[in-house]
Amino acid sequence: MKTWFFPIFFLIVLFMDELFATFLTAFSIPLSKGMLQKEYIVISIVSYLIFCKDIIGHVKEVKHIIIATVIVGILMYSTQFFYTVHLPERYNSYFSALLFFLSGSLSSMIVGSHIGSNCDKNIIEKINTSLPFVVIPIGYIIGTAGLINARMSVFSEEDNILDYQSVSYMMALIFAYSVYLFFLRKWPKNILSKVLKMLVMPLLIFAPFACLASGGRGGAVLLIVFVVFYFLAFIKSGLFSWWKIALILVMTFTCILIVADNISLESFDGFLRITGTMTKDDGRADIYKSAINIFLDAPLWGHGLGSIWFTQGIYSHNIVLDILAETGIIGLLVIIPKLLILLYRGYKICLRTPWLIILYLAFIKGFVMDLFSNYWLNTLPLWMLFGFIYNKKIINLYKRKKI
Repeated sequence: MKTWFFPIFFLIVLFMDELFATFLTAFSIPLSKGMLQKEYIVISIVSYLIFCKDIIGHVKEVKHIIIATVIVGILMYSTQFFYTVHLPERYNSYFSALLFFLSGSLSSMIVGSHIGSNCDKNIIEKINTSLPFVVIPIGYIIGTAGLINARMSVFSEEDNILDYQSVSYMMALIFAYSVYLFFLRKWPKNILSKVLKMLVMPLLIFAPFACLASGGRGGAVLLIVFVVFYFLAFIKSGLFSWWKIALILVMTFTCILIVADNISLESFDGFLRITGTMTKDDGRADIYKSAINIFLDAPLWGHGLGSIWFTQGIYSHNIVLDILAETGIIGLLVIIPKLLILLYRGYKICLRTPWLIILYLAFIKGFVMDLFSNYWLNTLPLWMLFGFIYNKKIINLYKRKKI
């Protein structure tokens, strides 16, 4: 049982938002304020315990994570200290958010680094074995609830983690994992594996349908990104076959049509909410303009890591604008290349070592969400992949093309 602890914990951290939403939805539990933050703190405590074990045996391998932890912590606490002098009324709320971001991002780096230090066949096989038991319940529970909400137009913005954007992103991710499980996963030859694979197969159609039905623009874009990723991966890895490509092209064409809003689906009696939702801008243009103005006030160094919550009161829903406003041009030139390295190296490693797709798909989801609707310091898969890629052991294996 001890050997199963980390593979299961890894999947819990990777799918934390999706599992959290699935649990609340399945048992009809309302989302109370602070509940998700408490979950992050618990995850963090367990992560730090794992990290302490790593430090003892793998100090050189995790030094990049130690450095990143110290830098991020100092910068964010410095920002907090500076702004609480001028805006003391926001101190409590920002401190809570700071704890939330640091516990999530830093513990994710720890988990990613740990799997880099301990990536043997035994752990990978256990992660692969556990994956269907995570993907299948999330897919059917969240997808069904999303379709019901879409039909009744009851998506709530308050005290409900299952808003239309969340459903669209989650179901796009479930589609991506379903492709991995159905086409790339090497299943054991037993009855349970056959049953699980049969349950995965409908998700190839149901997941993208639920994603598009929810009406989330970012989720639809993410679906297209996943389709393109698999298109390239199938060709590069030698897994090319016409029927796989035909399926991907059909999905791509459908996504493009709906995103472009070229077809009207309102005749389905409100079952599909695409047209109305996708043409609504939700005030994003005003937020973008505000972030640009904040950046122009301090274009070189920005206002401090995490300062967007003080200067604007809300994040910009765009990773580039958030980085510019918080760290200026200097920060952008440092951070964006690192993110592009994650994107490139992660893709290259996926072609050589298919199991990393499990982590890379979540990273893609987080990266796309950061472009449209998320705050980058709170994107757990991004930090998890950072911890993995910049683990010293993985760096050496990558240079020798062993991974």
